[in-house]
Amino acid sequence: MEDLFEKDFSELPIEVQEVLNQYTYEDFNYESCANLVDDLNKIGYTCEFGLSAEPFGLRKLSTYDNWNDIEIDEVFDTILKDIQIYTWLEEKDVVVLRENIIDRDDKIKYLIFCEEKFNELINI
Repeated sequence: MEDLFEKDFSELPIEVQEVLNQYTYEDFNYESCANLVDDLNKIGYTCEFGLSAEPFGLRKLSTYDNWNDIEIDEVFDTILKDIQIYTWLEEKDVVVLRENIIDRDDKIKYLIFCEEKFNELINI
């Protein structure tokens, strides 16, 4: 999944540029990062931030972001149960995926990835 922070700023949608222009990267802390996420959510986007209080993973909100944790876990577990049908995973080990994809944001990114790959397959 593409991190929109890695794109040229001028290529981002105007509304995202306007939100980002309200923040100075040197001044980020947990509160300003949380405010950035809230402001991005209002226009249909989101991002994450870590212990360094540096935002990353800018992306458009997906349907999965509105699901509760139980729904996300159920779909994620179903995909891992039926992983052999997903040829784009290139023989990735289910155990490794379960160990590495544990938090909500990572699961949502994985669901988006699977949806994108599935759509590519059916559009062939």
